[in-house]
Amino acid sequence: MYATAPIAVSRNEETACSCVACRYGRGADHPIRAPRYTTDMSDKEWQVIEPVMPHPAWLHGNGGRPEKYCRRLIVDAIRYVVDNGCKWRNLPADFLVPWRTVHAIFTRWWQDGDLYALHNDLREQVRIADGREPEPSAGIIDSQSLRAAETVAAGSRGYDAAKKVQGTKRHVIVDTLGLLLVVIVTAASVQDRDGAKPALARLRDWYERIALIWADSAYAGKLVTWAKKHVRLTVEIVKRSDDVSGFVVLPRILWNLFCQAALIGRGQLGAGSPSRMTLLTTGSKPRTGCSWLPPSGVISTGLPSSLPIARRKSQSVSTPF
Repeated sequence: MYATAPIAVSRNEETACSCVACRYGRGADHPIRAPRYTTDMSDKEWQVIEPVMPHPAWLHGNGGRPEKYCRRLIVDAIRYVVDNGCKWRNLPADFLVPWRTVHAIFTRWWQDGDLYALHNDLREQVRIADGREPEPSAGIIDSQSLRAAETVAAGSRGYDAAKKVQGTKRHVIVDTLGLLLVVIVTAASVQDRDGAKPALARLRDWYERIALIWADSAYAGKLVTWAKKHVRLTVEIVKRSDDVSGFVVLPRILWNLFCQAALIGRGQLGAGSPSRMTLLTTGSKPRTGCSWLPPSGVISTGLPSSLPIARRKSQSVSTPF
């Protein structure tokens, strides 16, 4: 019921962290925290994450103080808040970092587009490992209505008559592997076709190779013509057979989208308040001159969406999608 005393491990050459805060900052001045939560990264996970972490300005002489805490510790703390949906000030004391420091670092990475750039770098690695192009050429779109938490403003919620849900709706676009590309959150009263327009426009702005989008019958009609004319995207409607009643197995591409939607809502923060959750799963464009890929999504308000894109040339591999 109550948290035990913090467990710290003294540093030595075998346990020393290789992050920039420990090598060039003051991170090595603090003891290493022993992992204890399911959200704590394993050594193998950190080996993947650490190389794509954002480079601090102070390391290049652009101002600011050297980082005081290990970056792995900071990331573990952020993952704990996301997974458990707790308040920042309720961060357990055994993380050995003040909650205000964790929140400040998260906010800076979010506003600078670093978190979304990191997400896109990892998605690129997954696609290349699967034998695909780093940037997708096809995607899947769908929406999901969720009840809004008490913290969601009344002006940003609505009633979805079809689903009988009072709250918000997230419009999600994923690639054919089910990896997230774009998320837009609107009131639940917004029709799927209306919410799809800004999502498709953002998709076209960020991903040059994308040409085909699969959707269900809720997106049929004028949206197909609009997408072809305004954003040069082919929207292909995947319909269920009219000759079959009851349960029908849909194509695998739609199943990938359903799995992604389930993963987004899996965490306590995402399930309780989808609008708050989007701060962690969507984003804005990276800064000029940054080496990151385009960001993973967009939220309707509150993000610096006017920043320029810094794209990276992709390598050619065999699989088209």
